Amino acid sequence: MKVTRELERIEFFDVMRTGCMVWIVIFWHGNFLDGNSPAWNCVTIGVLVMFTFISGYLGGLGKAEDALYYYKKKFFRFFPILIMSCVSLYLMYRMNTSFGFITSPFQLFCSITGLACFMGNMPLTVWYFDMIIIFYIVTPWICKCINFKSQIGICVLLYLLLYCGYMCGKTDKRLLIYFPYYFGGLIWCRQEINYIDLKKKHLSILSFSVIITVVLLLLSFRIENTILFQAIVALFICIAGIEISKFIQKISWIKKVCRYVSTASLFAYFFHRQFIGISMLLINEYIGWKTGRLMYFILAIMLIVICYFVQIFYNNMIKKVI
Repeated sequence: MKVTRELERIEFFDVMRTGCMVWIVIFWHGNFLDGNSPAWNCVTIGVLVMFTFISGYLGGLGKAEDALYYYKKKFFRFFPILIMSCVSLYLMYRMNTSFGFITSPFQLFCSITGLACFMGNMPLTVWYFDMIIIFYIVTPWICKCINFKSQIGICVLLYLLLYCGYMCGKTDKRLLIYFPYYFGGLIWCRQEINYIDLKKKHLSILSFSVIITVVLLLLSFRIENTILFQAIVALFICIAGIEISKFIQKISWIKKVCRYVSTASLFAYFFHRQFIGISMLLINEYIGWKTGRLMYFILAIMLIVICYFVQIFYNNMIKKVI
């Protein structure tokens, strides 16, 4: 196995994460787009695929093959935030049933443990991190493999197990869509493939991926959006996103802004439903302002700023234990 990389900051990943977070938190969850449109649904899946690829790549950095070290690191970086988010979503439902994200103690338990992936009760928003928990569990064991073929073999075996679970009605289909991209990013990192060194191919790759993406999105109105079709569309959206991000990160001020927004992205995703939902409810009930898309956008910007400082504080706090 090749020597694994130490943790490093990859600037265009910051751009990608910023784009993903803005799309999901502001445009998708802010109802700026038609949620019933098959094209916008495919784009959203592609955006989440980009985020998943990044998660897999970053998950492979450092001593990922050391299971105890890896689980400890992920537990402190991720699990307390997940618990706070899930508990707050459940408390919101208890106070106001219009916030129907987590509606029972059983769903709360499944959401915190990742079991919701196999229980048919994955909650809105938090479902993504329920899925990531499952991926994190098997990551060190893939990283222990001594060569590329072994890594691919284990991933294929795991995918077949998930597919069997899906056919038996026990596995959420979203695991089938995102699994290849998480482990694609993970294996890419572990094999030390430098995507940036494709050199003069960037414009050709971007042009090709954008053209294919547009064609597939147009086809999405005409054909059934199967798991395979959505996964293929997401692949080309991901490639286009990577290439566009590499161009954008060359603009210094955008790179700096994206670094801050990227830092805030984890807390912003976990708590945007709570912060914006309660804020808009209070503004509408006690101040009487009409809460529309402009107010949502303003609150989302406030959330990003707050989450940046909260994330910095949290990072400093957990440095003592990881």
